[in-house]
Amino acid sequence: MRITCEIWKGTDEADGGFVTYEFETDPGNMVLDALETIYHEFDPTLSYRYACGIARCGECAMMVNGVPYLACEKKVEPFMRIEPLRRLPLIKDTVIDRRKVFDHIQDLLPEARDVEEIAQSLQKIDEKTAKEKIENSIRLTNCYECMICQAMCPRYREDGEDFPGPLGLLILMQMRENPAQRTFSKEWETMLSASCLSCGKCMRYCPAEKKPLRLALDLLERAPGTAVRYTCGGYGDARIQEVADYV
Repeated sequence: MRITCEIWKGTDEADGGFVTYEFETDPGNMVLDALETIYHEFDPTLSYRYACGIARCGECAMMVNGVPYLACEKKVEPFMRIEPLRRLPLIKDTVIDRRKVFDHIQDLLPEARDVEEIAQSLQKIDEKTAKEKIENSIRLTNCYECMICQAMCPRYREDGEDFPGPLGLLILMQMRENPAQRTFSKEWETMLSASCLSCGKCMRYCPAEKKPLRLALDLLERAPGTAVRYTCGGYGDARIQEVADYV
């Protein structure tokens, strides 16, 4: 199978552009395999990131023909335009600056001084509630931290300075549902989630099978209703391809 790859190269929009590569590859290969081929056989300056290669680390998230995917799970196509997750801080080529995203979230979330002392915040709860919180806490940690939700959130792109984005809201719920029961005021939840549009795009494109974002937004009462559909299974080509309103 012969494929054509147009790949974004550069450190920002001002000095970057698409470079085209054409070569033969197995039709069963993934986008990550194509990037490996380009790096080893055509262009050793190409920058991309991955860690595990088995759709769990979230490091290889990028845009392929206008849709966000994990490169290790997206099969190659005859023509592919590959670029970094849009409107997130860029390091080079398809590599985004994950540290800047996490630092921004940390700046907005409650700090230790905003949380009650553990001795005061440990609450006596019944067995059923305790079990629910533990189950919630486990499910909320099934996030790949791929940053796709941040890139696809229209409010984060428009109002990112004061809004932690979907990933930030998920981390906020991880803090709240933690079995240690360190509490923070309801005002924190209200303030940080106020900018959420409940549009569902973060859930729609989330590659995590257990959909931790769905639970996080349900807990925040920010999850959309049946108007927004999303797939709960794999992260292949069968998922919803609604990207026109993203640009």
